[in-house]
Amino acid sequence: LCTVSYGKVKLVLKHNRYFVESSHPDVIQHLLQDPVIRECRLRNSEGEATELITETFTSKSAHLPLSQISKTAESSGGPSTSRVTDPQGKSDIPMDLFDFYEQMDKDEEEEEETQTVSFEVKQEMIEELQKRCIHLEYPLLAEYDFRNDSVNPDINIDLKPTAVLRPYQEKSLRKMFGNGRARSGVI
Repeated sequence: LCTVSYGKVKLVLKHNRYFVESSHPDVIQHLLQDPVIRECRLRNSEGEATELITETFTSKSAHLPLSQISKTAESSGGPSTSRVTDPQGKSDIPMDLFDFYEQMDKDEEEEEETQTVSFEVKQEMIEELQKRCIHLEYPLLAEYDFRNDSVNPDINIDLKPTAVLRPYQEKSLRKMFGNGRARSGVI
């Protein structure tokens, strides 16, 4: 039953500190009522729990709709993809699957201004926190905030000039590294 709540809660690594983050404040409140998760929450020097952090950020989505991606792939005359078509030119993949992915992209694009609620957790209790969240049917998606990381240096990586990304590869990489965060378990 975790499919209903999948993706609602994230474990984010920011500035070498871990935060449980969600755009659903009610989910965070539900998790904090659990004694195990409450114990995993970082406490300040007086022994009080740290406050909930509320952030608003704007995400500029670089996603192309799936229909545009397939049109660009066809018009580019580049390498062929593994999509098999029948003589009428129809794809062997059902259109409802394409519609599903297009709807997912539209939902992500609509989330341009998102308000998130988060709290910091103890690093030594991350594994226990993840297990408990799975038990509560709120699996944590792991994310790394690489855009705002000032501790680790950036690595300059360039593709070979002959390398051509296929549309599905480009789309997957955009989903994995969108919003300045590297997501785990998305693809």
